[in-house]
Amino acid sequence: MFTSTIVALALSLASTPVATADEGLSGSEKKSFAKIVRSCVREGDAKKRKKLWKKAKKYTDEATPAQWEQVVRASYFGETFVPGYTKGVEFEALGEKWTYTVHMPSKMGKELLPLVIDPGHGSVTEPEGVMDTWMELTGTRESVVYIRTDIINKLSSDGRYDAWSSNSTAAKKPNMDTVAELFIAAIADASRRFPIDPDRVYVHGVSQTGFWTWYLGMHAPGRFAAIAPFASVTWHVQPYPENFKNVPIHIVHGTADATCPYVQAKQMKEKLDGVGADVTLTTVEGGPHTGITFGRWRTVWPEIAKKMRTNRYPSKIEATLLSPVRTMVHWLQVAGMNDTGFQIRQKPGRVKGAIEGNRITLEIEGPKEAIVWLSSEMVDLQQDVTVIVNGKEAFSGRAKPAYEAALELAIARGDGGAVYSAAVPIRVK
Repeated sequence: MFTSTIVALALSLASTPVATADEGLSGSEKKSFAKIVRSCVREGDAKKRKKLWKKAKKYTDEATPAQWEQVVRASYFGETFVPGYTKGVEFEALGEKWTYTVHMPSKMGKELLPLVIDPGHGSVTEPEGVMDTWMELTGTRESVVYIRTDIINKLSSDGRYDAWSSNSTAAKKPNMDTVAELFIAAIADASRRFPIDPDRVYVHGVSQTGFWTWYLGMHAPGRFAAIAPFASVTWHVQPYPENFKNVPIHIVHGTADATCPYVQAKQMKEKLDGVGADVTLTTVEGGPHTGITFGRWRTVWPEIAKKMRTNRYPSKIEATLLSPVRTMVHWLQVAGMNDTGFQIRQKPGRVKGAIEGNRITLEIEGPKEAIVWLSSEMVDLQQDVTVIVNGKEAFSGRAKPAYEAALELAIARGDGGAVYSAAVPIRVK
């Protein structure tokens, strides 16, 4: 599947280098281009987007990377605004329909709103009560878009939820990476549907939803302004602290928690400190698995809310990959990793990368193919770019524009902030 994607990308890359700043679009052309991009973002059907994109051809040849990135950021937000609760908001992912509940403020202000996602707990069928409690504790009823998904509920009712059996490879039961991608799809839908600030997306959870908060932070650290797991186990993420280097984390845990032992939170904090992660542990002395521990939202949310994604394109990236399902590590897309079944304790893939000027150095183990996505804020796209993979030069030259493919990536990831304008497809040797 990815091989066809990488070939298609190579064939779709423009034959000419990126436009220079002296060329570029005029003000009126940028406005016309933005209308087309906005139409593409709103359109959920990929085939219809393809037709809409044809109108953009006369602008893509002239737009500079910086102009393109500005246009996408200015165009990538939804316009749906329905105050209060809306249940059963439907989206498609992996060939199925899924739903979430959303709460929006009573009035829309002038600025885009933060998005807070609660992955959702399989034992809760009426989410409004849980959502009301969180908004009352944090005082966010009028300041955030808040969603709680029904993903775990659906998987549980269908008999497909098997996250706790980490080594399961049972047919039709999604592994943990697949479930994480479903949550990303929910975020993508909300980001295109509602007026969301792409740099203020937060995930939080308590107990089981904290379990998924941890995993989402490990799976897609570049997507979040911060993650906040409360009273959750950490056994599933402790082996991989390097995956959390580029996402702020605020842990809250009670010392008297008999369900999810406090020692796991402490151990994870130590591991994260060891790799230089941005992590805070709020310890609730005598705090059980309920009550006063959860009540700490009153004091910790104001600190979490100050976090914004300020580094869309980190100069250093590192991740352990647990299955071929995970393909994105910030600005690096990978595939071709052998599918040996999901094993939480195995490490079938690993990537590490660094940007120094226009030189990108990568270490890739496991995946056989990759795409290096580039932004004008990462490198100088009007100069040659060199990509070194496992000690050997894999590419050197001018990166070609990839505006349409980059927009499709933004739509798939629900991210109109970390926008790319060029791409370098490579094969790993």
